[in-house]
Amino acid sequence: MGRRTISIWRNSALTIGAPRAFFDKFLKDMVRKAKWAHPDIDGLRGAKYSGLSELRWKCGKPHRIIVIRCRFPTRRAKGDRHGIFVMLIGCKHDAKKYYPTDCLDSAVDRKKEIKEGRATTNEYKLPFDEGTKR
Repeated sequence: MGRRTISIWRNSALTIGAPRAFFDKFLKDMVRKAKWAHPDIDGLRGAKYSGLSELRWKCGKPHRIIVIRCRFPTRRAKGDRHGIFVMLIGCKHDAKKYYPTDCLDSAVDRKKEIKEGRATTNEYKLPFDEGTKR
């Protein structure tokens, strides 16, 4: 819908200092990995949450970013397709509960809106990449 959901969540829900720094470092480390695997990412269980995964890191309490994997056509040497992850919503997780409590339902709704073309995605620029040319 044109909103920069993750940027807004980072700037409002994660306090300046350790929480933001841990998040930024986690994402910086993740983009360098050739393959994402447990414990950094795990699929959500239940038919309602089919196709949703969570990126996981800790800074005091466990934090999560709920994501979906999308495939967009790109041209590579062998002509294969390149997968990307779309971050839908940020949240905290503790003792099998998510905060905000409706975040998983919001992620399901956002996934549906993207799949149906009623919402768009925005590239999340890592804070330490701002001002650099790609």
